[in-house]
Parts: sequence; structure tokens; C-alpha cells
Amino acid sequence: RLVPDNGQEGAAVWAASALVFDPMFREQRYLSRKTDVAKIAEHRRNGYLPIQGDKLDTASGPWKGYSLFESLVGVNQIRAWCIGDKFRVETLLSRITHIGKRRCRGYGEIEHIEVTPDPAAQDMVFWRVLGWPRDGYAKTQCGIRPPYWKPAIGYYPKRIVLDTIADCRY
Repeated sequence: RLVPDNGQEGAAVWAASALVFDPMFREQRYLSRKTDVAKIAEHRRNGYLPIQGDKLDTASGPWKGYSLFESLVGVNQIRAWCIGDKFRVETLLSRITHIGKRRCRGYGEIEHIEVTPDPAAQDMVFWRVLGWPRDGYAKTQCGIRPPYWKPAIGYYPKRIVLDTIADCRY
């Protein structure tokens, strides 16, 4: 079912909540890789690595070096509420195999999806970012409609904002 966004006709959003989960563990991983200068020299000597001038791009591609921290959160179950046709929701969700960042590395694999009726869904769908003001919500800048990378004014439930801030102190 589509719900009108701020009462404006034609600007509809799916009635679905944010994902809710309880972390089992949190972990910080440090990943680093130095540019393999010996391998570059070997490839250059064998003619596998043509270079224009005396420059080789080590900021991207296979020769890129990096140093970064990666945050992991282990969860057993993720819940969300929606209002819609059960069969259609199951069909749409069945296409999802991974969720979260670094999916190409195998993180966030989904083992099982179950859709069950819940009368609480009528209230829980509001546990998401809204495109219109609502009592108990805090104003924020975020992507609320495609393209999601383009920030707009949205509203988060204050409880989620406060829980998230408290949860960051681990």
C-alpha cells in the first residue's frame, strides 16, 4: 500500500519502518595494504605494465595502497514493519541476498526472510525517516527519496536518535 507523503498527491512512499536490530557484538577491524613496488617493477620489466611518462597511478586500481578501519556489527535478527500485500512483500524481499556495507565481501548475508502479519505495523511504520514533520520527530538532513545520496530535510523519531547516540558509547 502506498501512503501519501505529506498529503501531496503523486508523492507517495511505501509504508515501511526502518530496520530494527539488537547487536550481538561489535568489532573494529583494521585493514591495510601497501603498494607492491617489487611487483610493479617486475611487471614493468616484463612489458605487462605500460606507463605513460614516469607516472603510475597508485591511488586507484590494482596498485592502490590503503589504510582503513572497518566497523562490524553482528546481529541474529533484523525486524521491520510494513503495510502491504503479504505475497508482494515476500516476492520483493526474496530478491535481497545481503544487507549493509561491504556486501561484495560477503558481509550482511541474509539466511532467511519471514513475513508475518502484525497489528503493531500500523504504528511501527512511523519508525522511519519521514519527509514531513510529526510530533516526537527530530529534523535531520538525509536522503529520503531516490536518489538517496542527495540530502533533503527529513524527520527521525527522537527516540531512535537518542538510542543511537547512547548506543555509540561502547
